Amino acid sequence: MASIDTIATSFGGRALTALYTSHVLILEEFRGLNLIQRMGFRSFLAERLRHPWRPIYWFFDTFSYRTYLLLPKNFRDFWPRFDGPTPERVAALIDHLASRIYGTDWQPASGLVAVSGRKRLFRRATGWWLQHGLSPARFSGG
Repeated sequence: MASIDTIATSFGGRALTALYTSHVLILEEFRGLNLIQRMGFRSFLAERLRHPWRPIYWFFDTFSYRTYLLLPKNFRDFWPRFDGPTPERVAALIDHLASRIYGTDWQPASGLVAVSGRKRLFRRATGWWLQHGLSPARFSGG
């Protein structure tokens, strides 16, 4: 099961599209087949055809380092990164999208989404992110 929502918004006076991936559950026998990447690429192409000049970003949350690894494997530019801070403009865009998606559950100072009951987050997974100075909710690639 996977969900990709298309969010049309404006930021900094410019229209943009965010592809938001949430609730991804893949049965063991289908893992490793790049299903998320294929589904995301199809969504990207559909949006590119609709809006050929509009910037498109991929925004997702995760509570697994394995999902986070999709970023360095598939994108040149992504955040958060271990080797540098998130640029201010990107952090502001992340805040804009996260506030829209998570509402008051979004905690911009920590870059985390409060456990809201909408998702089940294992405490040990949260600990891994925090130990490594990362935020499981602050992702963007484009």
